Order: sequence, then C-alpha cells, then structure tokens
Amino acid sequence: MSSVYSQSAKSQGPKPALVRLLRMLTRTEKRTSAQPPSPEPLVVWLRIGRVPVHNALRIATPHAQETTESPVKRRELDSLLTPARSLLKVNSTVFDGSIRHTVVKNTEMSKVSLSPFSPPTFMVPTLPWSGANTVLGKTVNDPRFKLVAEHRVTKLILSQVKPGEVAGVLISIELVYIITCGSICTPQILHNSGLRPYALGRYLTEQSMAFCQIVLSKIHIVSITKFEHHQSGMAM
Repeated sequence: MSSVYSQSAKSQGPKPALVRLLRMLTRTEKRTSAQPPSPEPLVVWLRIGRVPVHNALRIATPHAQETTESPVKRRELDSLLTPARSLLKVNSTVFDGSIRHTVVKNTEMSKVSLSPFSPPTFMVPTLPWSGANTVLGKTVNDPRFKLVAEHRVTKLILSQVKPGEVAGVLISIELVYIITCGSICTPQILHNSGLRPYALGRYLTEQSMAFCQIVLSKIHIVSITKFEHHQSGMAM
C-alpha cells in the first residue's frame, strides 16, 4: 500500500493532469429514481487496459460505442488518456521486431498469400516494461512517499476516537491512503476494514467480456518455426 501526502497550496503540487485523472476515477454520480433512496453517492471504478497493456504495451482507446453511456465526456476521457500513456511510457513499436508480428502484418497486406520478408531484428532482451518503478519515477525517493514491498494489505486500522477515519491519518489535504488492489481485492479490504458504503461491491468494472484473437493458418506457423530453427542454428 502506498501513502501519498498532499502538499500545501504554496508548495508544488501534483501535475494537474494526474489530479484530474484521480478525480475522474473517484467521481461520484447520483442515483436514479429506480435506485435506493439513500442520498449516499455512488463510485464507479473503470479500468482501461490491463491484459491489453500487458500484451501490447499500449493503452487502447475506447471505441465511440463504448462510451455512449459513460458519465465521463469523451473529450475529457481523451484528455486523461494522454497523460496516462505518458505515465506508462506507451510504445506502439515495441513488437516491430517480432517474427509473429511481422508475419501477421505481411499476411494482412498480401490478403491471399504470404509475401517474402527479410528477417526482422528481435527486441532487446533488456527492454524495460512499465511497472511501479517506471510510473512512479522520482516519487519513489520522495521522503513523503512510502512504498512497502513484500507485504499484503488486508485491513485498515480505524481510529477509535474518530470513527470513519484511518488511525493516525487525518482525512484532509495532509495525508491520503489510496487502495489500488483491483476491482475484487479493493472492496474486500474496505469491507474487512469496516468501511461499507452502499456502493461497495457494486458497479464493478474489470476485464473486457470480448476480445479479438488472430489465428494463423498452418503454413504461416510452419514458416515461423523454420525461421526460429534457422536463427537457433546461426546462434550456435
């Protein structure tokens, strides 16, 4: 778990784009008449990427049809995706040296048959992937920031003096705790901590329910195998 201290108005605060992104992720929306009459607002969490980020090192831009009912205006969402791509150091050319990537592109271009192509240059084995170290950057060395490794968070200890507040933490501009454990673990931690708003466990968004998979015909798979065997022989 990471504790993030907010700075005073006179000090240099977080980047505006990052603040807007965090506000969007914790945006509250009023219920409709069909929902319970409680005035408590809802919080709907949205994750963009994950498996697509792992597989393609990119943040997919949602299609227009995916955002027709989104509470976030499309223009605002696009403006937030830009700094997100910067934080994750998105690279759309990272797989240009992949033999499989090249085969798929050449097959699509040829439409009918596989066109001859020159052996590609493979990716550098030490290619850095986006993670806490690349996203946090210099923040890791900030004395106001603490990143605890090799730990598992299961509960927040609440104050006995002021119910609803984390012990030792004043919920104000001085200190903020951010629980980012996914759509499943996050509500579990909050529930186990005694923090149980109406929205807890509801309105969760996680993995996409549909995806696209490219299936290569046998002739292309054989060509890949032959190429890899050829490369192995040259390496020996």
